[in-house]
Amino acid sequence: MLLDNFNVSIDGKDIKDLKPIERKLFPAEKDKEFDKGSLITSISVDKTQIENLKALV
Repeated sequence: MLLDNFNVSIDGKDIKDLKPIERKLFPAEKDKEFDKGSLITSISVDKTQIENLKALV
């Protein structure tokens, strides 16, 4: 198949002249707080904290 002078259009407008739709970002997509993790390096756990966690279950 050979095509010559092939044009693609949407609503009568050539696609090469169309601009991409700019999508609005939601606030959650702008949130970058934890992109690198929580930055918590260590958590000290004592016996009382372990017992409190057991009580939650």
